[in-house]
Amino acid sequence: MAHHVSVHDHLRQKRAHKQKKRLILYSSFFISVFIGLFYVLFFSGYCDVRSIAVSGTETIQTDAVRVVVADAFTERSLFIFSNKNFLFFPTYETARAVKEKFPAIDSITISRKIWGAEVVVAIVERKPAGIVCGKPQQDACMYFDPGGVVFAMAPRIVGASVLRIEEESLGEITSFPAQKYSADSIGFVTLAKRHVREKTDITIETFVFLNEYGDVEARTQEGFLILLSMKQDAELQAQILKNLLSAEIKDHAPNLEYIDLRVENRAYYKVKSGG
Repeated sequence: MAHHVSVHDHLRQKRAHKQKKRLILYSSFFISVFIGLFYVLFFSGYCDVRSIAVSGTETIQTDAVRVVVADAFTERSLFIFSNKNFLFFPTYETARAVKEKFPAIDSITISRKIWGAEVVVAIVERKPAGIVCGKPQQDACMYFDPGGVVFAMAPRIVGASVLRIEEESLGEITSFPAQKYSADSIGFVTLAKRHVREKTDITIETFVFLNEYGDVEARTQEGFLILLSMKQDAELQAQILKNLLSAEIKDHAPNLEYIDLRVENRAYYKVKSGG
């Protein structure tokens, strides 16, 4: 009976030994595969970003955007993994860096395209709504967008198609982009210029924001001023101007000094001396 037990124990021990060897073998295999896969994914360069695609640029050079994006490759995630690795490329931080570099960017999204290990940069540039200039002829001019953000230097332009705002000085703006006006302010002068042109054929060359109460001075190509209020509808004020010019002022138009439309449903005007 004792002999029978010893044989049974021997077989059981042999089986356990085989299982142990098999477990060690399988473990070694899977650890080797894991280490190999880990190396391929994170250190071999196989998963490195292969290309940078940039879309939506108009005034910004795409190569300059690629340079800023590629700058992120020199950094490391968790102090170990290269940011050039597709899996670790920091899309959010890179998008922020690109936007800071190019003030003309209104919005930007950066995504990773798995096939081809490509980084895709989609840019929407700011659309210039007009320019703002300092009063002195030598002062700078800047482009602003419909949201009132100044974002780039501009030439000094005057004309029927250009929305132009004049300021005493622009010296306080030292970097782009900068929030200069509210979107409502830009919306008002945009509509005022268009409606006055359409209804009266008068061209407004320059707008001046007079105070914080919404009073606006419009200087016309015809040589007189129009005083407007942002508290009232721009189209309605243009219609009152049209009615006044056609009904009351008529032949005095060439000698007008100003027309004041700031009081609701009323209009005041002044004719130059001798006019």
